[in-house]
Amino acid sequence: MYGPGVMVVRVHGPVLSLTAVALTTPVDDSTSELRMLYYLRKPARFPFLTPALKLAFRAEALGEVREELRIWDQKIHQARPVLLPHEKGIRALRRWYGQFYPPEVTIPGACQPTPSNAPGCSQL
Repeated sequence: MYGPGVMVVRVHGPVLSLTAVALTTPVDDSTSELRMLYYLRKPARFPFLTPALKLAFRAEALGEVREELRIWDQKIHQARPVLLPHEKGIRALRRWYGQFYPPEVTIPGACQPTPSNAPGCSQL
């Protein structure tokens, strides 16, 4: 992640290389705007396949986002979620992300910036 609401994924393969950018902006307490940007590099050996690859990738990506939306619509905030061992980074991410909330919002376990730890909230 590059910061709150920005995620960039790069994939380089023998036939297809792409960069996907997801931009999420909260609109209100129950709505977020999601923008997905995809950059596909023309395959060097098969440039004539580019239009077909774009269509196939677009259809696959749209289907995956629609599946994810069903999950995201059911999500609720839990101050102390049950996490599996491989998910321990979520706690650190929540603490780091807390520095971007307005001062009047207190998120349990989140990094709350003070003059001594701002801007990085280094208590992680």
